[in-house]
Amino acid sequence: MATHYRILAMPYEAELYASIHAGDACNVDAEAAVVLHADSDEAMRRRLGIFIDPIDATNCFVTGAWQAPMTLVGITLDGVPIAGVMNRIFHYPLRCTDDPAVTETPVKSCVPGLSVVLNTPALASPFVVFDGELLPGPMQIEPQPECTRKTTLAVCCSSTTKELFLQRLLTQLEPCSPVHVRGAGYKQYHLLKKMLKGRHMPHEVITPADVFVCPPAAIKKWDCCAPHAFLYTFGGDIFDRDGAPLRYPLIDACGAAVSSSSESSVLTNGLVAVTPYAKTEVARRLGWTPTLVQ
Repeated sequence: MATHYRILAMPYEAELYASIHAGDACNVDAEAAVVLHADSDEAMRRRLGIFIDPIDATNCFVTGAWQAPMTLVGITLDGVPIAGVMNRIFHYPLRCTDDPAVTETPVKSCVPGLSVVLNTPALASPFVVFDGELLPGPMQIEPQPECTRKTTLAVCCSSTTKELFLQRLLTQLEPCSPVHVRGAGYKQYHLLKKMLKGRHMPHEVITPADVFVCPPAAIKKWDCCAPHAFLYTFGGDIFDRDGAPLRYPLIDACGAAVSSSSESSVLTNGLVAVTPYAKTEVARRLGWTPTLVQ
């Protein structure tokens, strides 16, 4: 890493620490502190989860379709996504620099593919970097028209998956317009582009989307945890096909630690990710119980 990047010059590190310290200074509730305490390593492992996908959209990476592949890191606390990193490093590679760390502006301009979110009760406002730009607090998402029964929803899905699950969901979500892109993380990135303007290369066509649907067992939790942290921060969420919110428990119903990574990461009931604008209307169209969608 040191051969290619200057760690001390990584973007917004100083701003992140400042945001955390500001939250600590005004927070008197120890339970809401950024620093997580536990009586043992085992107790910590039962609460804190880290879901990593080193190369999401692997097939795109192999074929050299650089728009979709990205590195995803999601962090959960007690099953809730609280932090995420989405790095489109293959489309926007970090540039080697020998400049002093104080020259922050040129360094930060080199990472338009980096998005970071940290959302804990200790922070006065979530810490968010999107498409390489630090968003000032308090956080505000892009204004959108009210989503009604007549609104045509932009739905991200795979063009190669011809399953009954997708056909049924798309029928229920009508009126809707399919948005076919590759990669689970990249599909969810299109939802974030509906909420946050961001930036991208002029030749890259991105259709801001309202919904992302995926059939059962097609992806794992490490494919969606990082984008989920962004959605959850701004009022969106991810559900299964029956409307149950997706969470990331590391213990079972009896309080025992999950026995395998597959047990903690498999998505057996499909996935429906929604922006905050579309959440209520999507629930209505899919017939979900209102109490499940808050």
